[in-house]
Amino acid sequence: MRMLTLKPLLALTTIMLGFVFVIPSGRAQTYTVLYNFTGGSDGASPQGTLIIDSGANLYGTTRYGGDLTCLGEGAGCGVVFKLDPFGTETVLHTFEDLNDGQYPAAGLTLGAGGSLFGTTLSGGTGNGGGDGTVFKLDPSGHETVLFAFNANTDFVGGASPVGNVVLDPAGNIYGATAGGGNDGKCQPSGCGVIYKLNPVGGEDVLHIFTGEGNDGSQPGAGPVRDSLGRLYFTTTHSALIGPGAAFRLTPHGELSVLEFPSGAGKPSRPVGPTFDVAGNAYIPMLAGGSGNAGGIDKVSPTGKLVGFASCDGTNCSGPNTGMVFDAAGNLYGTSQVSAGGAGNVFKLDTAGHLTAIHNFSSQDGGGYYPLAGLVKDSAGNLYGTTSKGGAFNYGVVFKITP
Repeated sequence: MRMLTLKPLLALTTIMLGFVFVIPSGRAQTYTVLYNFTGGSDGASPQGTLIIDSGANLYGTTRYGGDLTCLGEGAGCGVVFKLDPFGTETVLHTFEDLNDGQYPAAGLTLGAGGSLFGTTLSGGTGNGGGDGTVFKLDPSGHETVLFAFNANTDFVGGASPVGNVVLDPAGNIYGATAGGGNDGKCQPSGCGVIYKLNPVGGEDVLHIFTGEGNDGSQPGAGPVRDSLGRLYFTTTHSALIGPGAAFRLTPHGELSVLEFPSGAGKPSRPVGPTFDVAGNAYIPMLAGGSGNAGGIDKVSPTGKLVGFASCDGTNCSGPNTGMVFDAAGNLYGTSQVSAGGAGNVFKLDTAGHLTAIHNFSSQDGGGYYPLAGLVKDSAGNLYGTTSKGGAFNYGVVFKITP
């Protein structure tokens, strides 16, 4: 474990560009750009789902931007940021060197006392490069690298962490890696693992994916924890079940495969689920189904498939992890390439109908290519990010008001 001292917090007040769009469908929605990333010290290309605190402040990461001299590439190695309800950004941490970690492509997890937990895709072991980190940022602005992955010295321990981490009540941290874990059966970099870190960073490997039988490989998202403490993991590849599978891991270490339809035209490549109040899991599927646009599987608490809503390329296409319910039970999410290739925000109503409530465009300055899901405030407003577009073409933070 290494303690890194954070330079003084940098508060950045930006020009507010108030792009507002009224969606002419059923109840009107309004779309507002809250913040335009400039590609400089404030960050560039947010790709992880935001989190929100009780004061309606938003927290997230950008994959690039920040210190543009990082690694000498000129694009920056990413930042952790806070956005207040008025759209003022504060950079909480700038990733700067190989010890620090680089390229946070996932969102953050809020821990006890306001600490933030996240991952970086690479870095973490000094001049040796490194295969990513799990980090903690405390409220005073100090970063601690809790764990550094390094396939050169510990291939079994995993490499290239993906998605958000989750915390249990004891402070243990759970996550997934896209690589490492075996001797390269799936790909030269391995099949990926499910890992657990204790509060001070010691690692236990809970599962090593093999890509064989009904086991999967290459997780594409982080875990999601249900109300019973069970963890749900998804993989983008699987030998028996087809392209991808979903797994449930109990607190006692029992791993089971959730039921999915298989065969031509069926949904494939699942990512992290969202749970309703009854414990049903709604799992976005990036591909398969009608026109290979994916859809959303509904899986019962016992692991059985009970329904599927199909994307058709207009209502959604390739839905992302990170969906949210409103008070009426409607589900909202984002898809990457729907409606002209720029992505959209969609709604799945309680009758199982999928409709687009906002279509992104590369032409109107409102941002496009959302690679992460949504969060919701207490008033029902939805917040998300796009990885491109906006005033400077480095992505935006947006708000949709019902």
